[in-house]
Amino acid sequence: RITVRIANADASQLQFTLSVNNFTFTALVEVETFVELPNGSTFTASNARRYRYVSDSIERDAIVLVMSSIDDSALDETYPTALYQTADYPAITPAIAGQPIAFPVGTAVKVPCRLLALQTLWDGALRQPEWLYGVCQLEWQSFAITAVNTGAKTFGISGDRTALLNVGDSIWVFDPASRTVITNEGKYTVAARSFGSGTTTITVNETIGSATVAASVNIPPRVLNLYRNGRLINKTEYTIEVMDNGAGQVPATIGDFSTGATDWSASAGGTGTATLASGTANVSGDGGVVNFGSIFLQSGRGVGVQQRRNTYAPWRITCTGTGAAWIADTTTGFPITGNGSLVRPGSPARLLIRRGGATNDLRCRITTSTAGVTGTNLTFDNWSIDQPAVPLLMVRFTREQRDPGGALYTIDADVFGYRSRNVVDEIQRIIEGAALGVETSSFASAATYASDNRMLIDCDHGARGVRKRRAIIEDLLYIARGSIATDAFGEYTITQDREPTLTAGTYDEAAGDLIEVDSMTRQNLVKTVELAYRPSSVQPEELLHTIKRDVFGASGIGVQRRDCPYLRDHEAADRLLCYLQVRALKPRRARGKLYLQRPVLGYSITLANPKFTVALTGGVFNGVLRSQRHGRLGIDFEAIEFADVDDYTPGTLPGDITEAYEPDYSQTPPAAPTGLRITALAGGRASVDAIPPVENWQELWFVITHNTNGQIMGLILGDYSATTGRASTIIGGLTAGQVYKLQAYAKNAYLLQGLLQSTFDATAIGGGAAVTTFTA
Repeated sequence: RITVRIANADASQLQFTLSVNNFTFTALVEVETFVELPNGSTFTASNARRYRYVSDSIERDAIVLVMSSIDDSALDETYPTALYQTADYPAITPAIAGQPIAFPVGTAVKVPCRLLALQTLWDGALRQPEWLYGVCQLEWQSFAITAVNTGAKTFGISGDRTALLNVGDSIWVFDPASRTVITNEGKYTVAARSFGSGTTTITVNETIGSATVAASVNIPPRVLNLYRNGRLINKTEYTIEVMDNGAGQVPATIGDFSTGATDWSASAGGTGTATLASGTANVSGDGGVVNFGSIFLQSGRGVGVQQRRNTYAPWRITCTGTGAAWIADTTTGFPITGNGSLVRPGSPARLLIRRGGATNDLRCRITTSTAGVTGTNLTFDNWSIDQPAVPLLMVRFTREQRDPGGALYTIDADVFGYRSRNVVDEIQRIIEGAALGVETSSFASAATYASDNRMLIDCDHGARGVRKRRAIIEDLLYIARGSIATDAFGEYTITQDREPTLTAGTYDEAAGDLIEVDSMTRQNLVKTVELAYRPSSVQPEELLHTIKRDVFGASGIGVQRRDCPYLRDHEAADRLLCYLQVRALKPRRARGKLYLQRPVLGYSITLANPKFTVALTGGVFNGVLRSQRHGRLGIDFEAIEFADVDDYTPGTLPGDITEAYEPDYSQTPPAAPTGLRITALAGGRASVDAIPPVENWQELWFVITHNTNGQIMGLILGDYSATTGRASTIIGGLTAGQVYKLQAYAKNAYLLQGLLQSTFDATAIGGGAAVTTFTA
């Protein structure tokens, strides 16, 4: 906060404004300071920043304004700012309201999924319930379609995009720059993908209706895995859906059910009725197949209110009366299967409607047909389609996620967001998201350097609550080896500690150069630098790996340790640790003011001054300009001692390092083994083997029990052969003529026992077909 005094002679208009208005403003304020150099010269230096008016007072000779820094307050806001609100999702519980909507960058683990809506869909003559959970903010990756093959059911896009696509993933085809329905628009499932001759070919399961090349393949963030109370959920139990922001507002005249054939039409069959009057719609019916009333929007009236096909949007409508009806995007007598939603009285009703129509204009139909309620008499008013406050990635279940006791399961997701993992790009995004400006050339240069030195981050913004933007940026700057400051225009610049390629010059204050060296400091000589990183997939608050390097060894004091929850990449972590080691060996810093020059951050600077550099070799300080505050006549600078920070020497990583993403199997029992069989049976000994589960197993156990008294005759850990892909053992102590049962099961890395396999195949010893018991 600063106080600015403005003389009355210079501010008569401002004084008038303050006296007659409820005064608020935002301004770029230049704060001036007067500096006298050692040679007696006096200079005026200034720094420009944006400030917001707080209060004022009028004195006899001046107006006094109290201002607060906009930049400081903006970076002190919490992030992410998007929250789950009852105004957007009336069905959410009070515990969910106000919780942040996560925004993943790279791999984010255990993102909490929030129950948004339970609604009933049209499914032919049946009613199909669905439960929709919000996962994270939706951000598309879009690639223009370059080829279409209807016979092979393929789309082609330029470049190698195979890393973005897995078999089973959902993709959407639409034009990201337009709301117009285009050829082949809709949702598709990836059956295969390959790259060759500069093109990624995507094979889909669904039929492609036209060979016309149009629009783009759009890929949402990927749900890597879903968990129910900590256990992995089979991917067949849910589908990936999106609530997109592609719906425009419904004109008020249409949403108010204006009468006449121009906008709405009414139809009925049998005893049902449908009427339009006084800006409302009324439908009635007895729930029969033909005795219904129906109101539908006329063709051409929904142009511009374009909701993309196979995406959800929030439809809002006031509904009063008795019974139930269907509301859907269709002009037919029935809603499209899986898209129409059941609406009951309750003003207003808000439904998440998935569009299924293929026409260029959005269609709305309200009908009582087969609603299953006798005596339906409903009045509708004020139909609209809301723009979602935040587009969402969602998961959809068709059965309720409650435990046997009736409590809702906790649903979590591991998600991969496709936003750039370059640490500088993420710093820039967060600053610009606070409506602050950045000096683009410094950020572009820093992003290139970060890319060259593998400064990759993974952020789970909002998964475990909100943080201040400033705190997030500080953590990211540590990884980027950087610092930020505002320049003379109030824009943020970034500088990194790296080897300079350009020289600012040599300066000697004692010789009269226009420089003031205020201080030279040296940090403690540390013994060891240490870095903890990679959040655990079981407990994301815990960091799995710690790496360290010696600096001054026995001569140093203590350990310089840093936790980096935004680091998952092992090379990125090791490169950062190598930098910390090199930097710790060169810990000197110089601070001062340089007048009449503004060298670019990252330039090298040499200081020659016996007062400060007498203890240095050669009596000079060779450094790199790390940070600056720009003034009208120069800069306040900090220079850090020159070091070979660009030279990376790979270190030793922990022995249990794995590069690939791994799901959390801690509470998920392994699947049952397969191919259980007896390969030999003689002399009271049985040779057995089995194929372990495909994943989530560490040990495979065999057990033989007496079929009558249940006595365990053998419980033995099998030996696994990578050559055969089987685990085997020999179980002895069996008695001829007795009947035994053979079973097998796996244990995972957390020693959680999996499902039993109780059926074995005895054909290997001539025992006939698969049986569940055997005679020794």
